[in-house]
Amino acid sequence: MSDPHDPDFAAAWDRVDRLLQERMIAAFCGEEPWRERMRATLAVAFAFLAEDPERARLYVVDSLFAGEPVHKARHLAIERLGDMIDGGSEEAMALARPPIVALGIAGAIWSHSHGLIRDGRVAELPGDLPQLMFFTVLPYLGTAAAHEELERPFSGSL
Repeated sequence: MSDPHDPDFAAAWDRVDRLLQERMIAAFCGEEPWRERMRATLAVAFAFLAEDPERARLYVVDSLFAGEPVHKARHLAIERLGDMIDGGSEEAMALARPPIVALGIAGAIWSHSHGLIRDGRVAELPGDLPQLMFFTVLPYLGTAAAHEELERPFSGSL
């Protein structure tokens, strides 16, 4: 178990954050519609976390007990996810959504991930992709698109 009070914790957290963000950004960039890019981004993030439970615990759970620099960095990571989610405003059915909608979804995804990781169930996270995509897509693309996500389970590959 990592010690969030260890002076090296922030450096270790930052290394994990950089690796995860590189993968998420690579998955998010592309020509596909926002919904497909968002799905790929979450799939990559969930697979990354699930492949190493100790790393996932350090990044999501133990970071809550770290000092202010890690708290700020964790908040920025959630905001970056929110910025990706807010890309759905470009494809929204009607008016653009306020940015707080995307930040709320990002926070809910982080919270859900936290609970699974804390309880030693990080391997279940990739399987929750359809439900979390439902939640992500709903305010931007509507009920029909959200329900379609429930029919697209994560197969373990992109």
